Amino acid sequence: MPLLSVSVLDDATETPTPCRVYLTDAAGASVLPSTDHIAFSVGEESHFLCEGSFEASLAAGTYRVRVERGPEY
Repeated sequence: MPLLSVSVLDDATETPTPCRVYLTDAAGASVLPSTDHIAFSVGEESHFLCEGSFEASLAAGTYRVRVERGPEY
């Protein structure tokens, strides 16, 4: 199974940056990594917290990754 490896870095310092990650497949279904990341589900939307990097084993296909930080960032 292919492995998706993502690092989220701060633009100014180039250091790992905590964030929220929304990972969905082509049908819009949430995909959560099978690691220690804390996951949340509200209604039909799910996301997980990332401290700057994560990996997820994914079946072949198309995925969308959305990364967010709070408005203060």
